[in-house]
Amino acid sequence: MLNISSRRYCTLFAKKGVCTCDFAERRTTGEIVPNMRTSKIALITATVILTVATGCNGFFLSENDLDSVSISPTNVFLDPGVTLQFYVTGTTVGGDSVDESANATWTSSNAQVATIDSSGLLTAISSEGTVSATTVKVTAKGQSSSTNAVVTSAALSSLTVTPSTATIAAGYSRQLLATGTLSTNASVSITNYVTWSSSDTSVATVSSTGKVTAVTSGSATITATATLVSGTLTSSTTLTVS
Repeated sequence: MLNISSRRYCTLFAKKGVCTCDFAERRTTGEIVPNMRTSKIALITATVILTVATGCNGFFLSENDLDSVSISPTNVFLDPGVTLQFYVTGTTVGGDSVDESANATWTSSNAQVATIDSSGLLTAISSEGTVSATTVKVTAKGQSSSTNAVVTSAALSSLTVTPSTATIAAGYSRQLLATGTLSTNASVSITNYVTWSSSDTSVATVSSTGKVTAVTSGSATITATATLVSGTLTSSTTLTVS
């Protein structure tokens, strides 16, 4: 009996009669059923190849099975009363993109901030203060993805990342901050709600909450993006790694 980790990452190549499991993708523990007959077991680096005489008994996934789903748009900002359509795209084990809208179940973690119907249409209700967020989650065929829907008391008109420039040594980290300005001139902290990215991840990486980690000498542009119904707002900082 052979223990295999993560049924999701075990793929049956039917034409070749070969089942493979990549040990680098271990998530959970599974077990091949006892009556499975194999004619050869070989360990090659991190891959176990099972040449199967009589199939995999449903343990392995086919290339058409759903491996993951993604949600769009992400980290979106809305005014109360505004509606926005969310979408879900699936990726199969074989790498193909598929529309999973018909199989999707949508939820909002805080219905007082925003609600979402069965088709993925979100309605912003109200903000508790100047800014509030709800987690929008979609589930399809056992796979799920989530993002923030942020409701502000007035329209978000600008975005600023601080500091505007920074120098840190390789191996060290620094927290960046994202501040939004509403149409009422009120300032709101939105560091945890924007989308962060690095222009060169070999120089510096940035987490989803704006924490920058310097990797090696060079420079990189760290950008925060706020998605609006009408477009996007961005702000950047130049990071030098010494």
